[in-house]
Amino acid sequence: MSKVSAIIFLLSFLYIKANSQTLQTIHSLAKANQDCLDSGRGMTSCASAYYHQMDSLLNIVYQKLYLKSDNSGRKKLKKQQLLWLKKRDNYFKQVVAENKKEAAAEDLLRHFNTMFDLEDMAAFVEKRVVHLIKFL
Repeated sequence: MSKVSAIIFLLSFLYIKANSQTLQTIHSLAKANQDCLDSGRGMTSCASAYYHQMDSLLNIVYQKLYLKSDNSGRKKLKKQQLLWLKKRDNYFKQVVAENKKEAAAEDLLRHFNTMFDLEDMAAFVEKRVVHLIKFL
């Protein structure tokens, strides 16, 4: 194997390993969140922590992708991210409104309303993280 081939192989391996580590992080955080929810204690805190973890991971992945990109790629990424942020804000408003409406109809759901909001929001952010990882 030539030196160039060896370097290409090594870089490819590191690329795949970095992406799989990030995906493993997502799966690990999701499992920890589910375990926390399954405990039945502090469920809103579980959901809040998971949302903030997903949001932080999104920022990390976005920054890695931004730094990796050339000027043209950075402009395109920033434009796409701004569009996604608008979509996210609209989705979050919709989630809160729907869950609030459902909670008004069911007394039992009122207690879980914030938790449901946060879980839906975290899932939305997680999808964006997974999408961006494909471009790392």
